[in-house]
Amino acid sequence: MRRVLLALAVLTIPLSVVTVAFGSPAWAKTKAEKSITCKKFSGTISGTVTASGCNGNTGGGSQAIAATTLATGGTVTWSNGKTTTIGAPALGSVTNKKCKATGDSAESVSAPVMADTTGLTTLGTLTTQVCISGTSISALKPVKIT
Repeated sequence: MRRVLLALAVLTIPLSVVTVAFGSPAWAKTKAEKSITCKKFSGTISGTVTASGCNGNTGGGSQAIAATTLATGGTVTWSNGKTTTIGAPALGSVTNKKCKATGDSAESVSAPVMADTTGLTTLGTLTTQVCISGTSISALKPVKIT
């Protein structure tokens, strides 16, 4: 009986070392993503905006983003602390039935991705359509980084 217990102890110690060395989630490599999509995006023109419902290595959304970042380019910090840096965006007027009140402006947004720490496989382009209504801004289409 002692030999059986000793044999189990000898086998258990190396097995636990292998489990710690190779099975630890802390050492697991983050899966590379081809894109990030955020379903919601809203805020104010003169303040901050936030993205939520995001996939990829973002933590599910963004921290508050200065609205000027969208106008001139800058860094988006995600909920998990990772970042994506975009260049100056190109804007274009579009027609959208959800953005039709007097004074509303629907804009397409396209900005180059300059740097990223979320693990995107390639640096591509951020695209979306937004509605600017008074002092608020909201996404008409999901924000996509591909």
